[in-house]
Amino acid sequence: MALPLSHQRILLKFSGELLRDSPEETFSPAACKRLTEALRGLLDEGVEFGVVIGAGNLFRGVESRALGFDQVIGDQIGMLGTIMNALAVREALSREGIVSHVMAPYPSSPSVLPIDPVLARQLIAKKEPVLFAGGTGNPFFTTDSAATLRALEIGASLLVKATKVRGVYSKDPVKYPDARRYTTITFEEALKERLEIMDHTAVALAMQYGLSIFVYKFGEPLSILEALRSEDAGTYIQGSCSK
Repeated sequence: MALPLSHQRILLKFSGELLRDSPEETFSPAACKRLTEALRGLLDEGVEFGVVIGAGNLFRGVESRALGFDQVIGDQIGMLGTIMNALAVREALSREGIVSHVMAPYPSSPSVLPIDPVLARQLIAKKEPVLFAGGTGNPFFTTDSAATLRALEIGASLLVKATKVRGVYSKDPVKYPDARRYTTITFEEALKERLEIMDHTAVALAMQYGLSIFVYKFGEPLSILEALRSEDAGTYIQGSCSK
C-alpha cells in the first residue's frame, strides 16, 4: 500500500546510529551526507518537516544500566546526547546551504532554542526545518514518545520512523528469518500483538490523535519521498477507521 502523497508536513524520527557507519565511530561524514541529501530531497519537493533524532551513536540506556546508573541520570545523559546529535545535523545541513533550527525543552546551549510549538510551526512553514532535541525533557520517556509529541505539536499528518529494518515484522527479523513483514497494520492490531514499532506510549498517543506512522529502512531507498510513494518500502500504521 503506497502512502498518500497529501502529507505536506511530516515529522521524521531518526536513530542516532544513522549518523555513523560503524560501531567504532560517533559520526561518519558519509552517513551525515546521506542524511542531509535525504532531507534536501524533501525540501526540494516542498515538504515541510521537523526531525527528532536519538542518541544511539553516543549513549544508550542499556549502557546506563550496565554501569549501574540511576535511570533518571541515564535518561538525562541520553537526552543531552540527542542535543549533540541535533547540533551536528544542523551543521551538516548548514554546509549544504539549508537553514535549520534546534529546539530543546530546557536550556543547554546558546545555539539551542527553547521548545515553542508556535515558533516551530512558523519556521517549518518557511521551509526551515526544526530539529527537536532533548526528548520530552523528562526521564522514563523514549525519543519515540518525543517524536509523537512533537509531530502533534507542529500539526504533522504523518510520523516517519527511519530504522535499520524494512518496516514492522511479526517478530524480530534478525533472530527469526521466517518473520512476516506487514505493509499496513492498524494501531489496535499493533498494540494487541505487542509489535515492536515504537514504545506503547507513543503508539497509544498517535492512535488517540489520529497521527499515522510510516516505518521503513533508511537508505532503501535514500529518497524519503520514494519510500513514501513505494508499494513495498515499509509499513504504514493507522487507525482502524482511517481513510
